[in-house]
Amino acid sequence: MMIHPDLVPSCHHDETPASFCSRTALAIGRSARDFCLDFGLRFQGLVDGDPVELDSLARLTHLPQGRFPGLPIVGRGHRFELAGQLLTRETLSRKILRVCPDCLAADVECGGGRADVRPYGRTHWQIDPIRTCFQHVRELVVASEDGRPNSLHDFAGLVSPVLPSLLAVPANVRKPSRFEHYLADRIDGVVPDGWLAPLPLYAVCRISEVVGATEMFGRRYRTDELTETQRYMADAVGYDIVSGGERSIRAFLERLQNRFVASKTTWGPRATFGRLYEFLAHECEDAAYDPLRDLMTRHVLETMPVGPDDEIFGKPVPGRRLHSIHSAALQSGAHPKRLRKLAKAAGIIGKETDALSDDRVLVSAERMEAFLEDVAGSMSLKAAGRYLGVERPVDMLLLKSDLFEPWIGGGTDGVGDHAYRRSDLDRFLATVLIRKGDQDARDLRPVGEAAKRANCSILEIFRLLVAGRLETVDLDPSARRCAAILVRVEEILPLVRQPDHGGMSLRDAERRLQLTTRRLKELLDAERLPFRRARNPVNRCEQTVVYEADVEAFENRYVQLFHFARGAGVPPRRMRSILSGNGIEPAFAIGPTIFYEKSRLSGLPGTSPG
Repeated sequence: MMIHPDLVPSCHHDETPASFCSRTALAIGRSARDFCLDFGLRFQGLVDGDPVELDSLARLTHLPQGRFPGLPIVGRGHRFELAGQLLTRETLSRKILRVCPDCLAADVECGGGRADVRPYGRTHWQIDPIRTCFQHVRELVVASEDGRPNSLHDFAGLVSPVLPSLLAVPANVRKPSRFEHYLADRIDGVVPDGWLAPLPLYAVCRISEVVGATEMFGRRYRTDELTETQRYMADAVGYDIVSGGERSIRAFLERLQNRFVASKTTWGPRATFGRLYEFLAHECEDAAYDPLRDLMTRHVLETMPVGPDDEIFGKPVPGRRLHSIHSAALQSGAHPKRLRKLAKAAGIIGKETDALSDDRVLVSAERMEAFLEDVAGSMSLKAAGRYLGVERPVDMLLLKSDLFEPWIGGGTDGVGDHAYRRSDLDRFLATVLIRKGDQDARDLRPVGEAAKRANCSILEIFRLLVAGRLETVDLDPSARRCAAILVRVEEILPLVRQPDHGGMSLRDAERRLQLTTRRLKELLDAERLPFRRARNPVNRCEQTVVYEADVEAFENRYVQLFHFARGAGVPPRRMRSILSGNGIEPAFAIGPTIFYEKSRLSGLPGTSPG
């Protein structure tokens, strides 16, 4: 049995088989499914593009060359194929019938036969991400949401009753997006080069949707809450991102990370990337999405603190590239607050991290591992002193000297005291604990005793040890580390002697001027003889000294009455009377000691100045 040609409507090159079957059925007053039952066709086979059913429909309806000229969507198990492009049920609009009212109006005006049979369903209208009519630059509208089995896919049966109202729908003018043009091009056989080229079309659709919605509406958006306009925008934005390739996609992932850093959400790839990660990790296992999974995995490894105990898309992380304060604290067992203070004081992190939580403060794994080793071996000043084998106050004297540079300086960034690396202390000990010279010598002394005997500081002896300037060093087996060091005082003395001040001690000045200690002090107090305060080169104590030139000048200018009288062979009392009789008075007196200026005594009759 065949249908009379006058009852068969025209079949279009972009029409679906179900639409053509439905319009033919409407022309003879039947529903699409009843029509198929009447003529031995399987309607679902036509919907799924079954070649046998399509050939049967072509013969039944007298189609040219006995074949269907339209663009069928062919079912392939759980996939569909359209012009060589793979689609899935999620990327097809099957239960919701969308149309362009302007296209339907053109069909009515330009077609032949009955007006209600002229409108036909375009294949592109069944592609879910295509939401715009390319010809009329307007948004597609919903003609029917009747998902009942008897009505589903019956295009003419669904559109005919509502055709007048559809034609009256005002146009929502909207240009097709770049994404919609991309889909149309691939269906037409044009596949642009780029990151998306190897992906099946359904994967491009889903990735663009999820990426765009995440970018626009946040990582916790809900698909069922998005309007058609929002989905159109999300698809367009997502396509613009993924079509830019790896650099563009990674920039998008970085934006998500920056938003996450500014939030208080618990850390993790799922929390950071939201619906995108959940979709790839839990909602599908399709290998078609592996290129995006691989890209995200590499990005996470390079920019997030994941380690061997973590998984990405169900696979264990091969190694760690970044640490956070949180992950470093878990690994090392250190308290995160202390670890953070030490990291800041050591310059591992900066002030810009103050407002960030511990899981958002990132440091390269290599640098953090080295830092954790230092933390594990770090000591306070007190502990470092015990480790070196020195006691207070020697530990402070030694550890705060230029022989040591603390790993972390105390008193800043919440760190109370200096912290020292064990490795630095070990290097110091390796330098000073070297036995050499005559170790059987009996005159070796511990450093503390040697410092007292040499009138120097313990620090000076350690400087000599570090510089290797001592020829004899031994170690006391009954003591530990620095307390075991034995040195020779005689070697130390010339090495620690201070520069000679070049002056004359007061004792030498007393003998030179033939004055008692008391009279010399009075002479100095009267400022008759210049003096200075200088440090003794041996015992390091400050002392009062006078200089040879000043003593010589004093001797050349003044003479004691006693010495002058004795030189003249005259008693001092008699000499003073003689001088006074000649109008010569003393220059000054220090207690009972009287001084005269020599210049006034020269040539005095009966005297000799001596």
